[in-house]
Amino acid sequence: MLAPMRRREFLVTSGSALGALGALGCGGPLGADEPVAGNPRIEVVDLMPAFFAFCDTHRDVPDDAFAAGFVERIVGAHPEVFASRVIGAAGADDAGFSERVERWVPWLREVEPVMRRLHADFSLDLDAARARFVEALPDFDWRGRVYLFASVDAFNGAGRMVAGEPALLFGLDVIARLQADANLTILFHHELFHMYQAQARTYLAEAMWVEGLATYASLVLSPGAADAEALPVSHVHDPDDPQLAAPERAVSLAAVMPALVGELGPMLRARLRSREGDGSEEDYPMFFLGRAAPSLGRRPVRSAYWFGLEIVRRIHRGRSLRELAAIEPETLVDDMARALDAMIERSRS
Repeated sequence: MLAPMRRREFLVTSGSALGALGALGCGGPLGADEPVAGNPRIEVVDLMPAFFAFCDTHRDVPDDAFAAGFVERIVGAHPEVFASRVIGAAGADDAGFSERVERWVPWLREVEPVMRRLHADFSLDLDAARARFVEALPDFDWRGRVYLFASVDAFNGAGRMVAGEPALLFGLDVIARLQADANLTILFHHELFHMYQAQARTYLAEAMWVEGLATYASLVLSPGAADAEALPVSHVHDPDDPQLAAPERAVSLAAVMPALVGELGPMLRARLRSREGDGSEEDYPMFFLGRAAPSLGRRPVRSAYWFGLEIVRRIHRGRSLRELAAIEPETLVDDMARALDAMIERSRS
């Protein structure tokens, strides 16, 4: 987890990777007692039309020629987005980048049709999605770019510094591979809300609030969306074969978690106040990561997102998104514990 600083402070002072699909560390809220009018500039840099045009002209070439053309035409046009500080090693500024692209191309070509569909759906809703976010949170003051690109298997979503400026990036290649039915508008709202909300300061309970609230916000900002669309991709963990993603073991958290509250709830409750400095190193992976801790057993990964969403619904008390985002998560741990206790008790009745 991050040191106790606002998300915007972290992103501006660090180029580190902060995770994917609801685990970004950037931005920060204005408190409810700070009625400062925001002037957000959410600039979307869409690199996908150029990528799709490249695919159209290179559809019949061998994979190695496709890879070489991608490096020359697509990466060459935007080397700052493909730098190692953005997509990790080996980036465009590393000697092994060409080999990385060559390994990526075969499955990229398989998911390209899904990438096109996801991009088309998101493009139709983009202006409305931005407007809904700013209307709901008029004091949102983040200024940065949102990039849509083919990430060379780097991530589905991440916060980075790009050319010295804060940015959110969405890798449509990874999204298409992991979740072909993903709703990019919901992911867009989820990650933008992370820019706005208060920073988690403990290892587990507050991180669950931050992710649960961002998931809740994405649903509020995307009317008609179902929980399954807003919650992250999950699968049944295999302690003998931990995987970041395992499509063959995929499950919907919205569908399976209600029946597992009595089983996973007490495990989470026992670790609710686990901190990075004094808790087990297994605690956070067990509930947040795809490649979970062995002690999770054969249970769904990333369950904290579902628990967090349900807990937000139980304790929001009619407060607006702005009011909820302004709350310091550490002040809510007792309320979260009581809500979780009630969920566990209900599951036993």
